[in-house]
Amino acid sequence: MDRDAIRRVHKLFLDKKKPMSQLIVRKFYFSLLLWMLSKEEMHGYGIIKRMESLDLGTVKASRIYPMLAELEKLKLVTKRKEGRRVLYKASSRGKDVLKRLKKYLNNNPIGEFLRELVA
Repeated sequence: MDRDAIRRVHKLFLDKKKPMSQLIVRKFYFSLLLWMLSKEEMHGYGIIKRMESLDLGTVKASRIYPMLAELEKLKLVTKRKEGRRVLYKASSRGKDVLKRLKKYLNNNPIGEFLRELVA
């Protein structure tokens, strides 16, 4: 991976100079999308419908596809063609990013807040 791609990954998820809480808020959609793709392989339209089913309002393709392209560029997701559809899933690197996020939330008051909120 080239240096620019590495910098983009750090900026998106791994920048230790910024508080993780700031990254969580700013990158909620990226995190949610990556999490969804770690659970199952999905195509763009399916992603949009799933996000809308989560009461996130109208989710536009013009927002999702650039996010998928960025995640792919960062090697956090992979894609494959199946007929006319392109299917996406989280890569091992993407799953590692999610593990880091989970570890952070398990050891932080923000994670405690979220657990209490949904309990």
